[in-house]
Order: sequence, then C-alpha cells, then structure tokens
Amino acid sequence: MERNKKKKSKTDWLGSIGLTLILMAAVLMIWFFLNGQTTTTGEYTSGERNASLSCVREGENYPIFTFDRASDKKTEIKVLFAGDNLQSVSLTQTLSYADSELAEGSRAHNHGAMNKSYVAAGLKPDVISDHFSVLEDNKMVMTLYAAGADFEGAVPGYFLAEGVSENPSVEDFSKEYVSRGFNCVITE
Repeated sequence: MERNKKKKSKTDWLGSIGLTLILMAAVLMIWFFLNGQTTTTGEYTSGERNASLSCVREGENYPIFTFDRASDKKTEIKVLFAGDNLQSVSLTQTLSYADSELAEGSRAHNHGAMNKSYVAAGLKPDVISDHFSVLEDNKMVMTLYAAGADFEGAVPGYFLAEGVSENPSVEDFSKEYVSRGFNCVITE
C-alpha cells in the first residue's frame, strides 16, 4: 500500500512538472511571436484617388440606332477610375414606346445595327458586352460595358466619347459629356 502511495505521489509530481513545462513553453512561444518585427513592403496606396463619373441626358439619340420611334429617351453613362487608371465604362440607353411591339422591333433592329457597326469598325459582334432587352412597361434597354484595358480604337465611339484623349482622366470624360449636353457628377 505504501509503495502505491509513493508511486502515485511520484506520478502526480511528474505530471505537475510536465504540465508546468508545457504551459511555460506555450507562454514563451506566444511571447516570442508577439515580440516579432513586422515589416511592410510595396507601395502605400492610401493617397490613391478613386473616382467615378455619372452622366445623364434625356432625349439623347444614340447615333447607331436605325429604329427610333421612342416617346422618351434616356442615356446614362458611368465611368470608374482607380487612381489614374480607367477601370470601366458603361452606357445604358433606355427608349420608351407606346406598345410592346414597337419596343420589340426596336430591340431587334437596333441590335442588328450595332452588330453591323462592329463589323464596319473591324470589331467582332458583341465585343463590347452589349445587352438588349425589352421591359414589361414597353421599354427597350441597351447596356454596353467595356473594361478600361479595352477602351481604345473604335470602342470610345460606342460610349459617345470620341473626343477623350488616350489615357483619359475623369475630368476628360466629364468635359466630353458636358459638351454633349449631359449632366455629370464626379464622386471621389
């Protein structure tokens, strides 16, 4: 019996020392990692200016459309920048019609006119991510989208931005659209 007590107390004592050593090792590891040195490489970008331009005009005729018997027209353009880099440009042309038959005819004719225009400009059909749809309230909506890297050659003309320079700024786009009669707002 006494032998079991000695063995048990020796086991308890060794267990306590082992547990204490494990806890000390964990504390030392945490302390070591918390006292490390943090370094940052690369460029600090907090000074980078992100901007967007939003322009709207009522009654704007889209120059490529061949079917336009709309009672109401609205053109919206959005341009996004990250720093000085153009990220994307989108255009939405909304035409309102008296009935769904006219809206559907507008969708079919104007989509065809856009594709013919792409071919004439040496572009593949639907290269600018265009989408034509007819809404339930007799509206035909065309949306165009181009990434900043694709905004070159004939592409600016589809966004009514023929006059912007190469590597344009948000101010360049604003001047171009305001000169066309758009109301524009720059948001930073």
